[in-house]
Amino acid sequence: HGRRFRARAQAIHYLRQEQDNIEDVVAEAIAGQVVASWGDEEEADEEEVAEIDEEDDEELQCLLFALRATDEADHELFYDLGARAHELGKVEDALALYQRAEILNARDPMLLGNMGAALSELGRPLAAVRCYRRALALDQYNVNARYNLGELMLERGGTISMRGVAALLADTPEETMRDAALQELAKMFESTQRARLLK
Repeated sequence: HGRRFRARAQAIHYLRQEQDNIEDVVAEAIAGQVVASWGDEEEADEEEVAEIDEEDDEELQCLLFALRATDEADHELFYDLGARAHELGKVEDALALYQRAEILNARDPMLLGNMGAALSELGRPLAAVRCYRRALALDQYNVNARYNLGELMLERGGTISMRGVAALLADTPEETMRDAALQELAKMFESTQRARLLK
């Protein structure tokens, strides 16, 4: 979940001397769209909140202060917060933050790729496929979106999905196909094809 944490976010943080409660800031930043452990002190498990507070340290605080200072108008800050939530295993929260970022910029291939990953993890494969395809329509060199889409279709199986993987690999730019992840995807596809022929 690549992030775009920028120096200006850190600078904004250092200009702010007050130490706001992280849960309150998060709740404000995402307008109440995430689950309790990120924004509702009354329902959140105290031990879990404490763990988030400790793990996120200065980086998350910088992002939150920057988001507030930019009047929640910077899609990359929502993206970064979503990526951090994703890293912490809070996939529903991550998706909500990615969706806030998408409202501000629906043509960010990296964002769409991460949204696809979150949707896949939440058991919404068709929505994930749509996100991956949108990401690739904007950036055909997006290795993560291409690999994740291929892997998802392999997991789904079936003739249509296998044809989809074949087309996906055939459509991959030559230089992108040299990536180790896509080489691995091609091997997985060939192995799956052989297994299907032996049935």
